[in-house]
Amino acid sequence: MNDAERRFTAIYDSCRQRVWAYACARAGGQIADEVVSETFAIAWRRFGDIP
Repeated sequence: MNDAERRFTAIYDSCRQRVWAYACARAGGQIADEVVSETFAIAWRRFGDIP
């Protein structure tokens, strides 16, 4: 695992539950998993833009 992957994993691990809880509160539990997946897929694609 390279540095970018380790950094992304740390961000994912620290934020996933909060993103899921937010999505669940707004859209319901059935959609929350999809929202989390899409959120972190976008974050990975744009990882170079994260300070």
